[in-house]
Amino acid sequence: MVKTTTVKGATEAAQKFEGLSESLSADILAGAALAGAELIVQSIKRKAPRGRGEGGRHGAEGYKAEIDSKSAKEARAVIGLEDWAFYMRFQETGTVDFPPQPHARPGFDEQSGRAEQKVRSKIREQILSKI
Repeated sequence: MVKTTTVKGATEAAQKFEGLSESLSADILAGAALAGAELIVQSIKRKAPRGRGEGGRHGAEGYKAEIDSKSAKEARAVIGLEDWAFYMRFQETGTVDFPPQPHARPGFDEQSGRAEQKVRSKIREQILSKI
């Protein structure tokens, strides 16, 4: 599942970035994107079915957010699973033997608005602290 969220006002923020170095701008955007993604990861973990997976770890612990790409104008955070928690995909979509137990999509839907706000506030906060 790939879902893209566009932050309104990004153009205005990009104009303020012009006074900052490309490296600093990229770091600010990446940090903000990761902060927003972490909100969604926490929501997914709360909604994940409870049970024990490999080695006694709960499968929801396998969800993670990381930066996929970053530049002075754009940063992309992705949410995925650690390799050991691959079976959580089957819980999300179901199998022929088990009904689906959606948690990733509902977790995203629940927090996407707050994640956008978090991204905006982190960008604003970081710009103000650097200027």
